[in-house]
Amino acid sequence: MQVYTPNSERNFEKVFTEQLHALSNAILPESPHWAETLGCFAAEAARLETCPDNWQEKYSLGRQVENIYGGMGSFNDVTFSSRLEERKTLLYETVEDYLRLCWKQLGRTWHHVVDSERFHVGDRVALIHGEIISLDRRGVPSKAPKSSMVYTVVELYSNDVDNMARYMVSSGSRFRVARHNELWRSSP
Repeated sequence: MQVYTPNSERNFEKVFTEQLHALSNAILPESPHWAETLGCFAAEAARLETCPDNWQEKYSLGRQVENIYGGMGSFNDVTFSSRLEERKTLLYETVEDYLRLCWKQLGRTWHHVVDSERFHVGDRVALIHGEIISLDRRGVPSKAPKSSMVYTVVELYSNDVDNMARYMVSSGSRFRVARHNELWRSSP
């Protein structure tokens, strides 16, 4: 996860643009359609780099790029060589960081969970009824249902767009991503 400072924001935007452009060029022989799509995103990202305070448009672009990774027939469904797959994954991670940067710059709610409060792999946790479990693409929250299930933290997951820590949790064969704020430590 990227740490943002006033001096790093412009450099980070440049990295986002460069990754879009580089991946577009790299996949051109194998997937002209997706190469063109990424190329258009790269051109728009480059244009937005020249608009220092246009965070809403930058956020919208980040969501557009993120959207190509979901659903049937998405960019995520196209397989490439292992080197290109790594670059595809890196771009997705960069998109998540780019969205967090935009979210913060838009002045939206921003969270910081100190390390001592974070859950660890193996911790047993339960949902807190009514807490925010996710933010949709517009930033509208969904709330945790009433549940008596106890989950085990199986992986530390990337932070949400508002920087809230997230975890992959499981209960038997059920897996889900959970935000830090919706969980409480359950007794063993």
